Parts: sequence; C-alpha cells; structure tokens
Amino acid sequence: MKNNDLRVVLIMAGHTAAGKSTFSKALCKSSGITYIGAGDIKRGFVENYSAKDSLNPLLLDKDYTGATIKAIEMLNEHECVLVDATFFKKDDVLLLNLKLERCLKIQ
Repeated sequence: MKNNDLRVVLIMAGHTAAGKSTFSKALCKSSGITYIGAGDIKRGFVENYSAKDSLNPLLLDKDYTGATIKAIEMLNEHECVLVDATFFKKDDVLLLNLKLERCLKIQ
C-alpha cells in the first residue's frame, strides 16, 4: 500500500439484532466493499459458540483485536472494508478506531 493511497474502514456499530449484518452485507454486495463480520471472528475463538458467548468481555476484546487485524490485512488488497460488529458501549467503537489508527501508523 502506498502512503498516498486512500483506504477506508467503515465500522457498522449497533445493538444486537438491530439489522447491522443484513444492512452491511447488502451494502457490501451492492458496492463492492469488502465485508468483515466480527461475529465470525469471535466464533473462531470458541468451540460451540452460543449467544451467551457474545457477552463475554474477554471474547469482546479478542473480537475487536481480530477485527482490527483482519481490516488491516484486507486494506492491503482493497480500498474499502466494512467491519460489522456489535458494540455494547461507545468506548468499544473508540477502542477499535484507536487500534486501527495505531496499526496503520506502524505500516
């Protein structure tokens, strides 16, 4: 990735069952944006994942970290990626944003 190339990370944030994934997938399909489902990342950490696991704070941190790493990897190949994740607090979105900023500055 060249320093003068514009890369965009969209973060779809909202409550559980608000329609984030449905909207995100439709948007990505219609516009060619690369989709990253943070829930899929979280499911990779837990065997027999269930809804109760979605509230586990340790998994949430892994989920956001995993989504950050995946977004950065995908930005090397795509100009725009969308991270679809359930965020329980405003600080969660800020945390993901800070992780992305730090990692992108390192590259």
